[in-house]
Amino acid sequence: DLETMIIEIPERQEGGGLGYPAIQTILSGMELLGILISGKESWDAYEIFWSNYLEKFFPEYMGLKDIFRKNIRHGTAHFYLVRSGISLSKSESNHLQTIIAKDGNEYLNIDLKVMLQHFLFCYDKIRNDALQKSDRYWPGFSKLFDEINKDKEIIFQFIKIISSKAQAPSGFPKAVVAGAR
Repeated sequence: DLETMIIEIPERQEGGGLGYPAIQTILSGMELLGILISGKESWDAYEIFWSNYLEKFFPEYMGLKDIFRKNIRHGTAHFYLVRSGISLSKSESNHLQTIIAKDGNEYLNIDLKVMLQHFLFCYDKIRNDALQKSDRYWPGFSKLFDEINKDKEIIFQFIKIISSKAQAPSGFPKAVVAGAR
């Protein structure tokens, strides 16, 4: 939950405070909303959301699409870290500004509280539009449904194997019955 990660869990002086998972969740949410509004996937979906919503309502993001995608999203998705030159904060100040950190280096600061407000504003716009014009969003909903269900047969096959009396495959746990001790 974004509000829990960003609002309820405070920023710590020594670093941390769920900044990386929070920014990754926001950027994944942008891609999801891009799928819903366009029916496209991956980079195309993200780009459509960024250009048609985030930059449109918050022009301060102009020119930052690739930095967010390549340096922040790819960094947190593949290495758990943002790439060099990026700072994350929860101070509601210095958003998209250059800051000088304790190490003396300059960083582009992303304030998660401000970013969350901007993301939720765009989310509300899309949600309200989808509620009024649901037919327009059907291709995106269909695409998202397909993506969510893409590999369900593999999962169901595994569940069937571990739920049976047969031995679970090597390296996999045996089925656990909910409520059993």
